[in-house]
Amino acid sequence: PGRPPGGPKDHLQVSAEKGLLTITAERSNTLPEDGTGHRGPRQSASYRLVLKLQPNLDPATIRANLALGVLTLFIDHHEEAEPQSFAVK
Repeated sequence: PGRPPGGPKDHLQVSAEKGLLTITAERSNTLPEDGTGHRGPRQSASYRLVLKLQPNLDPATIRANLALGVLTLFIDHHEEAEPQSFAVK
């Protein structure tokens, strides 16, 4: 539990830059000691997903949780500024 399918948690990365959320993962070619796998040898692979963040989301608040092979991301909204009135002099 707590691992992405085919790879450990430390091979998963979530980052945000310039309004883009990027999720990358790597799976290395791992075989049991006897050299055979349940479904044959696994191929090494890397994955990358890039999503555009909506402007009302605050990338500084991104939280990622990996449980049972499912990655869940939480991103808070920017706090909306209260309308302000100013006295005219």
